[in-house]
Amino acid sequence: LDIKPGETALDVGTGTGLIALLMARKAKRVLGVDVNPKAIELAKKNAELNGIANVEFRVSDLFENVSGKFDVIT
Repeated sequence: LDIKPGETALDVGTGTGLIALLMARKAKRVLGVDVNPKAIELAKKNAELNGIANVEFRVSDLFENVSGKFDVIT
């Protein structure tokens, strides 16, 4: 992942959040979205278990619940 410190990132179809959590190592803020509520629940738990606070997960059908600009989109 080519993400630079301080960038913002969006992970569409995040699933359990693996890519979003990896991007959060360098990114200022990461948003992970998925249409599956169970996947979002698991992604939030993964962030909690790994002590990652600069990531947010929400239910969204593609860009339905996404606003703003992002430096990196996966």
